Formats: sequence, C-alpha cells, structure tokens
Amino acid sequence: RAEKGLSVAAASSPVPEVRVRAARLLGPISGPLGAARLRAVRAVEAVERVGTPAARDLLAEWANEGGPALATEAAAALARLNGR
Repeated sequence: RAEKGLSVAAASSPVPEVRVRAARLLGPISGPLGAARLRAVRAVEAVERVGTPAARDLLAEWANEGGPALATEAAAALARLNGR
C-alpha cells in the first residue's frame, strides 16, 4: 500500500531527508516481482501495446481503481502513452 506514496516522496519531495528515507524504505518492497505484481505488469504491458482509445480507458480505470500493483503500473503506462 505504501509503495506508491513512497515512490512519489523519493522522487519529488523538496526535503532531502524525506527523499533518502523514502528510498531506503522502498528497497525491500521494490525487489523481485511477486506473483501479483508480475501479473499486473504483464496485463498492463499487453493493454499498453494495444494503444487504442479503449485500451487507454481501461488503463485509466485500473490506475484509479486497481490494486496497488495494478494502479502503479497502469498509471506509468498511461504516462508513457500520453508522452508519445
């Protein structure tokens, strides 16, 4: 649950100590992919490759309402698609 907030804090906090502590806390939870995380990554990857408006809608739904792993991966995919 905390991974998304810690990632944001580690990447964008204006306070250096917050960035360091958040990055340190992320270490153990951002290691090898567990089964749920791997399924989320693969599902998002497949939908991202489709790239249609319906696929973007599904990614947006997952980013807002998916579990922690799915929401994080879907949000990242949407950012990549919107950057194209």
